[in-house]
Amino acid sequence: MSKPDLKVIKADPKRRVLPWDDEQLTDEALAAEWESRLTEMQGTPKPRIHRKRTLKHLDYIFSPEELRDMGADLAEAVRDKNLAEAEIASFRKSKKPIIEAAEERASELARLINVGSDERPVECEEAINYDDGLVTITRLDTGEEIGTRPLNPEERQMEML
Repeated sequence: MSKPDLKVIKADPKRRVLPWDDEQLTDEALAAEWESRLTEMQGTPKPRIHRKRTLKHLDYIFSPEELRDMGADLAEAVRDKNLAEAEIASFRKSKKPIIEAAEERASELARLINVGSDERPVECEEAINYDDGLVTITRLDTGEEIGTRPLNPEERQMEML
């Protein structure tokens, strides 16, 4: 858009004409029009956001490969238990710790397989939005936004730096 020639109408001081329009506007309408055009030229301001990476303990959904591997581990744990139980009766007492550990491992793996997820450390990003006064937490493995919280006093101090 080329720069228009400026012209002023002196006949009525309460009315103004935009240089590129023929319509007359009040002072308030003229100010609003100029503000609108200035915003168009400058673009909208970008929010001030500070991002940092963190680890959060969150539910982690197992992939089919992980479930398969845990199933193999479960089968191995069950096999270890059965082999230990099949050994000679006189060694049963000495094998009791092996049996209990295999049962415990099998029980935990079975629980994990049935639930399909486990809480574990997952790398996350905290996006600090000083304008809104909020911190948005996003999982980096899935991109899922897991929550928001208000800025704490230390984070508000960072804004002043």
